[in-house]
Amino acid sequence: EKMSKSVGNFFTLRDLVLKGYKPSAIRYLLASVPYRNQLNFTLDGLQGATTSVERLRNFRQRLSGKFADGSSLTMTRLGEHTSKRLRDAMDDDLNTAQAQAAIATAVAQSNAQQAQIEAAGRQVTEAQAALSFSKEQDARAQQLLKTGAGTVQNAQQTTSDLKQKQAAYDAAEA
Repeated sequence: EKMSKSVGNFFTLRDLVLKGYKPSAIRYLLASVPYRNQLNFTLDGLQGATTSVERLRNFRQRLSGKFADGSSLTMTRLGEHTSKRLRDAMDDDLNTAQAQAAIATAVAQSNAQQAQIEAAGRQVTEAQAALSFSKEQDARAQQLLKTGAGTVQNAQQTTSDLKQKQAAYDAAEA
């Protein structure tokens, strides 16, 4: 369909910015198609570009300062592979769509790696909390027994609490 202002399917950059779209999203959408191909412009496509730009910004912010050069072999390899794919895409008649796909793949793979690291971190934190709790309970039981305030019943209750917590921890680990 032909674009025409009278039909209502024609937008200037100013119109799009006034509608609340960021110039970065407009650029991303325009770059999503190689320069020799025609772009099928839609507001849904522009919304998708907005989401992609936000995803890239969040990715950059989340990783900023986390990895010193060469500190993560996986991330180094991912960066090298992505860099090669970007160069290949640009050498292929400025294939910007292929370049954007390389970046999207790298973000997805990095996010998966980051999710694994965060899950491992949560498991370590939970294990530390469980061990810390057990030490606190041991200290409490020892204090009760030393002061004479602890009865056999208190000691048995503390032992029972510890067994329950250990069982819950073991179940979480399984």
